[in-house]
Amino acid sequence: MNISLQQVSATEVSTPLLAIGIFEDTLAGAGDAAAVDAQLGGVIGQLVADKEVTGKQNELTVIHTHGKIPAQRVCIVGLGKQANFTTDTVRQAAAVVAKRAGEKHITQYATVLLGLDQAGVAPEEIACAIVEGALLGLYKYERFKKPNDEEGAKVGSLTIVCPKNSGVADAARRGIGRGEVLSGATNLARDLSNGPPNLVTPAYLAETAQSVAQRLGLGCEVFDVDELRRRKMGAILAVGAGSVHPPCLVVMRYQGAPSSDKVFAAVGKGITFDSGGLDIKPGDSMLTMKHDMSGAAAVIGFVQAVAELKLPVNVMGLICAAENMLSENAYRPSDIITTYNGKTIEIGSTDAEGRLVLADGLAYAVEQKASVIVDLATLTGACIVALGTIASGVLGNNDSLLSQVEKAAQETGERVWRLPLWKEYGEQMKSEIADLKNVGGRWGGAITAAYFLQQFVGDVPWVHVDIAGTAYISPADQPYYPKDRPYLSHGATGVGVRLLADVVKQWAGVK
Repeated sequence: MNISLQQVSATEVSTPLLAIGIFEDTLAGAGDAAAVDAQLGGVIGQLVADKEVTGKQNELTVIHTHGKIPAQRVCIVGLGKQANFTTDTVRQAAAVVAKRAGEKHITQYATVLLGLDQAGVAPEEIACAIVEGALLGLYKYERFKKPNDEEGAKVGSLTIVCPKNSGVADAARRGIGRGEVLSGATNLARDLSNGPPNLVTPAYLAETAQSVAQRLGLGCEVFDVDELRRRKMGAILAVGAGSVHPPCLVVMRYQGAPSSDKVFAAVGKGITFDSGGLDIKPGDSMLTMKHDMSGAAAVIGFVQAVAELKLPVNVMGLICAAENMLSENAYRPSDIITTYNGKTIEIGSTDAEGRLVLADGLAYAVEQKASVIVDLATLTGACIVALGTIASGVLGNNDSLLSQVEKAAQETGERVWRLPLWKEYGEQMKSEIADLKNVGGRWGGAITAAYFLQQFVGDVPWVHVDIAGTAYISPADQPYYPKDRPYLSHGATGVGVRLLADVVKQWAGVK
């Protein structure tokens, strides 16, 4: 989509559709809405008086202007109550407007800076959120669909209308650029996660990472099976042993602060398809298992975003990629495997494979002297039981880093909820014949899985983000999401890309 900025009054912009925002508690009484209403002869005020327009969050009303202003239509979008206004209010409003434009086959539209001058939300953040809402909201995975002329033209152009104020305009331009980068990186992650598993194999993840690295001048290493064996990364090798698609570990490096020895490491679970292995999943449970590499997809998108934003920080992205399948070579329940840092693991379930590939990746990040580590993984069904599909679970060993993740969640709308990681949970992971078991029983499964991961990070500040419930929207979950997150759609959400981008900015002290 082509996105541009135009410094002009809302009553002067020429467009097929102009979006303006109103709050529940001010309605058409101020700002762009009041100016447009005056030019339209008070029609918006009448709709408010008739309670056809209420200003409730994401409510849409489209009216024709009959030539009274250059815009052919005005789309009135509700922003809710002023006291509850956040960047995610804008992101949601922008998404519902973009979707309405798409439904009506309007190829170009405009929007004012929704909620401009609200305390606590800067013009740059508003512009960024508008772009994110539009680009994320219009996203569709259609690689394998033939073009359908009956669907009509698609939205191709968005103009953000800005007051004739150079300071606001400069800030809005920065926001537009950042929004395009973050949305593009998020949609890359969605493409990878939505891709069919016969396309998106461990090798495909590696090739995608290499392509991103080559385009942006990043470092990228791929540890193939021979290299994994040489390095004794027994956990990744075990999980991938049953597949014809060999496992690999991909290491992406961005050096945005070459004079610093501090490194932010992001580690992603990249199980490109999870059959459950010999502890095979029921058929229905396999239908969404192409998404089990969403953590790795988010890491690739995150590294791309950091590089495109040219953030002054050093980042290492690790993609722990394998396909968990059944064959005569597959690893078994009761096997004992040895991980990269030398710890031994008794296999209690071959369907608890994500924590195994992460174990080698986390240990490698520690060896590479990562300053902090955040891992992203569709790790446990237990996390979905605890938090549903609304929030990711977060656990870790460092309160400051956990707080940064929680703050980033508020900014990005990618909600998280902190779970405890008390040492007592570790009792469930003890083995009589190895250093650890890879499963700890039914109770507290999201926590015991995180405890397992903690054994591979040592004293390095670390946060685990369990995205099992938030990485994708299944058909069963679909009814719950459009109301709450209109910038999401059925399939992969790309969760984690924008979250990590905000975390790394906080960690590096980037404004």
